[in-house]
Amino acid sequence: MSSPHSFLFTLYYLLVLLAIGDSSAFKPQSLKTMLNEEPLNIRAPWTPEDFYCINILTPPPNTILVPYYRVYIRWVKDSDCHPTSNLTDFLITLYYDPKSFGSSLVTYGSEPKITSKWSQPIASNVESDEFLWTVPLIKSDNEFGENVIKNSSLFYIRIETNAMVDEHMRTVFGVTGPLTIWDTPGKENKTLFAPPKETLKAQELSSSNGSKVKIVKNISPSCYIVLTILFMIGVAFPFSQTLDGDRRV
Repeated sequence: MSSPHSFLFTLYYLLVLLAIGDSSAFKPQSLKTMLNEEPLNIRAPWTPEDFYCINILTPPPNTILVPYYRVYIRWVKDSDCHPTSNLTDFLITLYYDPKSFGSSLVTYGSEPKITSKWSQPIASNVESDEFLWTVPLIKSDNEFGENVIKNSSLFYIRIETNAMVDEHMRTVFGVTGPLTIWDTPGKENKTLFAPPKETLKAQELSSSNGSKVKIVKNISPSCYIVLTILFMIGVAFPFSQTLDGDRRV
């Protein structure tokens, strides 16, 4: 029969692994996403001409973006898409909280229309399959003074272009999100999702300048709370054992 000490030690070990190894479960934006009643289906067409054909690799859903950070947006042709023309001349747009038009689906033929009250162009006429984007500082109100952006965790990036699919000209597209964009800039400039060569070059440059290259794992405030509770349990248990020993003596 196992002792209470071994049981608490095993519980402590498992909770530490959960808090550090899977810290994404404690991220606020993950909770918001789970509570969202009708999350956007990123494969759903926005217009009758839309055809899902672009798989956006970075930034992935639930990424936190900070104003003035540089972010590599990368995409590939989806494996289920077989256009008869090359994909090029891409248009990239940032959207806030896109959803089906109106309280019920407004259909054109058999497809719903998805719209957004706020959008901002990122780039146009992009010839390659990647683009280096500088995250903007976004104002919550529009030109009319209306507070449109009420949740900073509901941004989406859409990439689109025109191509022949099944002998018809279609708007092939891809979407990634939801993304969180902070409303204040960070204290340092960073480049997210840089190619491996650029990342290695940046690390070598940092080392040559005498600075240490550190890999820091982001841990949310909730994780710190869990770890604090676990620390208190680790301190309280030996203390209680000491008291029991004194009583026996």
